[in-house]
Amino acid sequence: MRKIKYLLALAALLLCVPVLASETPRLKIEVPGQNVKPQEEFAVTLSLHDIPSIAALGFHISYDKTRLELRPSASSVQPGGEFTVELVIHNNPGIAGIRFAFQHDETLLQLTDANGQSLTDWEVGIKAKQDETGEKVDRENAVWAQGENWTGSDCCILRLTFRVLENAPMDTVTTIGITGLDIMNASLQEVPFTATSATVTIQEEPPLSVTPSSSALSGTYTVSGQVVTVTYDKPCKVGYLSGGKYVAAPAVASGSGYAFTLPDGITEAILVVKGDVNGDGKIKAGDASLIQKYVVHKITLTNEAFFGADVTDDGKVKAGDATNILKYVVHKASTLDDIS
Repeated sequence: MRKIKYLLALAALLLCVPVLASETPRLKIEVPGQNVKPQEEFAVTLSLHDIPSIAALGFHISYDKTRLELRPSASSVQPGGEFTVELVIHNNPGIAGIRFAFQHDETLLQLTDANGQSLTDWEVGIKAKQDETGEKVDRENAVWAQGENWTGSDCCILRLTFRVLENAPMDTVTTIGITGLDIMNASLQEVPFTATSATVTIQEEPPLSVTPSSSALSGTYTVSGQVVTVTYDKPCKVGYLSGGKYVAAPAVASGSGYAFTLPDGITEAILVVKGDVNGDGKIKAGDASLIQKYVVHKITLTNEAFFGADVTDDGKVKAGDATNILKYVVHKASTLDDIS
């Protein structure tokens, strides 16, 4: 959960109102609660008060669009466990340099690694790597720069790995943030960004819970720690939510089935039949038809249906996915993996 950072400011309010009441006319803005989850939608209610009549109304809505979001891989982690935090950029107008310092409770967490994602060539100072690099790190920070503007958006630019210290007390909520944020464009002009923080709770992890997308999958899987072993007569995949979408867990052959390994800290997963879009546990021509309708924007897909429709696990649903399903249905292909 994180605080809503969107501050709605209303300006240029035009009220052609013959005020007949003694109260001052008001336009009230209300939000439902203080917190929302990443990718979660929320509504803002605007209401007029003490206005007996109105002929016209105009206003401008402004809110924080340009931001850096810290997105943790898990909401709870046990002592000794690891988790990652992704730095995601939104509504990027074009940047050429970033500099900031990490902010976290070093009595609870240790930063162990940092890897560039959509942006590479980061210089990151990590105290846990001082012996490895031979450079003393007084303050953990990160710097990235290049000669021209980069305009990527809604993507992870840096992934951090943290370890919870063994002596960290249970039921402690701790925050990871960034401070001293300085972002410039190629013209050396400052680019204003806001940064959200991430919170995790230190506690014993609950056992992994798996939800099958179809009743046909009941009794086809077992769970041991973070490993889900599936034995079914059709290709399956296991996924977990990350950034509002399901991500496929890696799988290896295990006996007559496959073993899927979920990352530490993941407590909820979904099991689907690969290519099953309507959730009946089967792979049929009708599933391909639903994909074709989705591709031409005639229908939308739920997260679960999208995950099943993405037979190549590339994070996209394309016409090629429908083609592969049809080839599989008529026995022209033995797998669903390769789009040709």
